[in-house]
Amino acid sequence: MILSAAILAGGKATRLNGLNKSEIRIQSKSILDLQIATLEQIFNDIFIISNESWECSKCVTYTDYYKDIGPIAGIHAALKHTKSPFVFVVSNDMPFLSADFIKYLTTKALQLKTEIIVPYHANGFEPLHAIYFTSILPLVEKQISMGDYTIRHLFKKAVTTIITIDDHFDTKKMFFNINYPEDILKANDYAKQ
Repeated sequence: MILSAAILAGGKATRLNGLNKSEIRIQSKSILDLQIATLEQIFNDIFIISNESWECSKCVTYTDYYKDIGPIAGIHAALKHTKSPFVFVVSNDMPFLSADFIKYLTTKALQLKTEIIVPYHANGFEPLHAIYFTSILPLVEKQISMGDYTIRHLFKKAVTTIITIDDHFDTKKMFFNINYPEDILKANDYAKQ
């Protein structure tokens, strides 16, 4: 069975002073390399959604159909290109993905009749570390056509399974994302733990 994962790499990195996230190194490895090392333990179809070119020998890059509307465009493109009934979507700024947790989400996707599976923890929802089924593609396109680019609004329109995370998973680390230059230093500290 084909299982798909999409890495969304469409942000402009304005808070990183324009530094391309593909250039960031955590303990000498790129975030992309770290993510793929985790994702390939689970998925046999991994691709990037970006309007820029990314060097990746193990995956292909697709562009957004809709430009400059934020990450909902990346989810839309991921749904259009997945080879599976669902796709795990993750932002390209999370270096410490948990294979165990993503396997847990994927198992739920194979078991449940649902359309979105989104993690929820003390800091809120993680819509860019979630599973989306191709059945919601018309909903996404309709929402975009109405000028509503808020991903969370999809949760009310689709059959959504919210996974509340318990203490078994280190949410602080696995959802850690790099938005500011100081986060690169924090990430290198995390990598040593």
